[in-house]
Amino acid sequence: MNRRHRLRGRGRFAVVRRTGAEARSGLVRVRSLAGRGDVARCGVAVVGARGAVERNRARRRARALLGNLLPELGGVDAIVWVQASAAGVAGDRLALDLTRALRGAALRCGHA
Repeated sequence: MNRRHRLRGRGRFAVVRRTGAEARSGLVRVRSLAGRGDVARCGVAVVGARGAVERNRARRRARALLGNLLPELGGVDAIVWVQASAAGVAGDRLALDLTRALRGAALRCGHA
């Protein structure tokens, strides 16, 4: 996931969290909102980590997989919550959970 795909700013996070459409799949929960531009932007949060190593490992895995998924979503702003246990699951399972949750949230917010 490169810099242009990162959701930034406390205000934008608050708007997406408050008014975005939500979808869940397995270890992933996503809240999304139609964005201002044509580039999908995403923020990643890890839930339930017992320490920095576990939290950062889960975040790195999620960001690596999101790098492939975000270009096809277009102008969506999203917040992705990943369970800390995602650091230890198979990559294809995490990728499937991310794909399902992102697409579900994008459809619910009116972005096809």
